[in-house]
Amino acid sequence: MNAKEHWLYEHLSYELLMLRYTHKWLQVRVNTAADALAWNANHDAFAVYARNLFLFLTNDRDARNFKALDYANFTADKTPLKGIMQNLHEQVFHPGKQRTPPDDEKRVGRPKVNKVKNWVEENMERFVGQLKGGPYASIWKPELADLERIEAATLLVKDHWDGNSNHVGMAVAHIVPPRSGVDFS
Repeated sequence: MNAKEHWLYEHLSYELLMLRYTHKWLQVRVNTAADALAWNANHDAFAVYARNLFLFLTNDRDARNFKALDYANFTADKTPLKGIMQNLHEQVFHPGKQRTPPDDEKRVGRPKVNKVKNWVEENMERFVGQLKGGPYASIWKPELADLERIEAATLLVKDHWDGNSNHVGMAVAHIVPPRSGVDFS
């Protein structure tokens, strides 16, 4: 498997899996300071995965990264997230003077997070549809990004989780067969 195929097989599925996982935790009710800290950590992580997937699906100009067009004739429309991704950048990634205060309507809270997640899911479905019949169709493995399946799997991690292999779905994919009846088209 070459680097381009490996990226589609392992890394794109990881980005999608982690977007789904962090999004799930952003739906949990915040009752305590510890909950708020966990929410903030998941929000920032969600922002990373959302940005990576947004740049991939919209074919960002950065030549150092793979784009959807490297695999299929596909470009996602940025319009539905107009402003949200910039606001997310200012809120999470930019430590300067442009950070949005907590009461600013530009803040990317749960409603905008949900909009971003839905946009990613819709566009990933369209992208995967474009892969069908092409040379990369057999490389994309939807089970690697199947959050329910991976959460349900019980893994025996060697001595402890050290984070060196970040895609737990890779281990699960080789142990647990894909769920039948799941259509990822």
